[in-house]
Amino acid sequence: MSITSDLRTYADNAVTQGKQAITTAQAQLNDVTGQANEFYGKTNEFVVELAGKATTAVNDLRVSTEKAVNLDTIKTAALILVPALAVDPSNGVRLGRGGGSYDRALARVGPNVPTVALLHDGELIQGIPPDPHDVPVRHVATPSGLLTQLG
Repeated sequence: MSITSDLRTYADNAVTQGKQAITTAQAQLNDVTGQANEFYGKTNEFVVELAGKATTAVNDLRVSTEKAVNLDTIKTAALILVPALAVDPSNGVRLGRGGGSYDRALARVGPNVPTVALLHDGELIQGIPPDPHDVPVRHVATPSGLLTQLG
């Protein structure tokens, strides 16, 4: 055998072994990729299922809380005190922080229950524009002792 022939055989063997190594690596990579995709699918299904259960639990808790609290109890209160940033003395429109929570509560108050907004002195302001959801208060109280009936 000649050196050229030996080199050719050596090169052919190296190429064959390289192809086998690449084929093996590709098979292993495909296997790992398949396992990763399977894991992702199961994880994604689990997350979706968990999110559904959490949503159901929150809704169930909300319903249970509303039943336990009995939101209509406010109709029989003797007095309702609410915070305010300002109140229009001409119509009792109360300026709150914009969430509407107190307006929703005031909408359930009985007609004979006094509703009093607690203000700092100087927070009775004419011309507060009412929003459609605003429920006016009937009285205001300030630190200087001013208790005013409105409207």
